[in-house]
Amino acid sequence: MGKMPKPNEALKDFFKDNDIYADVFNAAFFDGKQYFKGDDLSEGDTTFENSIEVGRQVIKIKRIRDIVRISKTGICFVILCLEEQDKINYTQPLREMIYDSLGYLEQVKSAVVSEDKTKWTADEYLSKIPKEYRLMPIISLVLYTGEEPWDGPKCLHDMLNIDEYLKKIVPDYSMFLIDLGHDTRYNFKNRKLRELSEILSSLYLGTDSNKEVGMDMLSMAGILTNDLKLYNAANEGADKGRREKMCRILDERDRKNEEKGIAIGEAKGIAMMLIRRLNKVGEVDATLQEKIMGVSDTEVLIKWFDDVDKYTSIQDFVQDMENA
Repeated sequence: MGKMPKPNEALKDFFKDNDIYADVFNAAFFDGKQYFKGDDLSEGDTTFENSIEVGRQVIKIKRIRDIVRISKTGICFVILCLEEQDKINYTQPLREMIYDSLGYLEQVKSAVVSEDKTKWTADEYLSKIPKEYRLMPIISLVLYTGEEPWDGPKCLHDMLNIDEYLKKIVPDYSMFLIDLGHDTRYNFKNRKLRELSEILSSLYLGTDSNKEVGMDMLSMAGILTNDLKLYNAANEGADKGRREKMCRILDERDRKNEEKGIAIGEAKGIAMMLIRRLNKVGEVDATLQEKIMGVSDTEVLIKWFDDVDKYTSIQDFVQDMENA
C-alpha cells in the first residue's frame, strides 16, 4: 500500500475540479442552485501581502490562502476563497477578516499600478484609488472536516465580551462555514461532495449505511479522518470507479480495528466501535455517545462490547450502564 496523502494535499487536489469547487459555494449560499459554474472559474493568486504603518513603524503582513478561484458571473468578477480546517480554531473569524482585508488591499495596490494617474485629484492620490474604481467582491468559505462538531465562533461578535446595546454600534464580521461531517442541510449537487459528506457523517456519528458510494470518496474520507485502514480498504478500487455499500467497507475495516483496539486496550477506539454496534440495536443519541466516550475503564468497555448482542433496545443498555 502507498503512503496516505496529507488531508490538505488531498483536498487541494480534490478541488482542482472546478465543478466541485463551484458546487461547494453554491450549496453554501444558494441551496445548490447553479449560480457559480465550473466553466467560469479560473485560478487566482493565493498570496496576499501588504504593509501597514503603525506610528513610525511599517509592519509587513503576508498570508497565503488555501485555494482561490476567480469567477466571471455575468459582467461581474468574484474572488472565491476556500479555507480548509480539520481542527476547531477559536480565532477563525479574525483570520478570515485579515485574509479578506489583505485581498481588498491587494486590489487597491493593483489599481495604483494599472490606472492612469495623470488626471487623478488630490483626494484620489491620497486614497491611492480613483473615485469611480470598484473592487471585486471576495467571498470566503471555511470547509471544516474535523471529527468534533464545530463549536467555535462564526462571527466577530461571538468573540467579543459585548452586550446587546453595544452590538448595535460595534461592526460585526460574519464567517461562512460548512461543517462537512455534521451539518446535513447542504444541498450538494455534485456526487463526490454529497457522498463525502454522507461518509464523514456516518463515521463521526457512528451510524450504519447501506448506501452505495464511490470508493474514491471512501478513500478520501480515510485521508480526512486519518484512518489508514479505511484508506487502504477503499483505495484499491478508487481509481477504477468502483462503488460499494458503505457498511460493507466499514465492517471490513472495523473487523481489523476491533482486533487491534481490544488487543491494546484503547478506550476511545473500543468506545467508538461500541457505538457503531449499538446503532444496530437502536439510535445512539449525542448525549449517550458522549457518556460512552467518557468511559476510560477499558475492561468495562470491552464487557459492554462483548455483550452488545444481548440487548434488544438502547434503554436496556442505558440501564446496565447506569448500574455499572
